[in-house]
Amino acid sequence: MIKRILALLLVACLGMGILAACNTADVIDANKATQIALDDMGIKESDAEEVHVHITEYEGLASFSVYISYNGSQTEYIINGKTGEILHKGAGSHSH
Repeated sequence: MIKRILALLLVACLGMGILAACNTADVIDANKATQIALDDMGIKESDAEEVHVHITEYEGLASFSVYISYNGSQTEYIINGKTGEILHKGAGSHSH
C-alpha cells in the first residue's frame, strides 16, 4: 500500500513539473530515498513506528523529505532526488 501511494505521489509531482527537468532514468525513487534514510539510522522499515516520504525542493534541488518515527523520536531527512545524497538530517516534525 505504501509503495502504491509513493508511486502515485511521484507521478503527481512529475506531472506538476517538479522533476520534469530531470531525466527520470537519472533519479532515485521514493523507496530508494526511504532506504537511504533507514540505512543511515541503522534500522529496518519494520522497526520504524512511522515512515512518511514526499517529493520536495531543497536549495533548488528536486529532493525527497523522509520522516521516520523510531523509538519515540522523529528524524527528518532530505535526500537528493538525483544522487541519493543526504542533504539534511535533523529532528523532524511531520503532521498528516
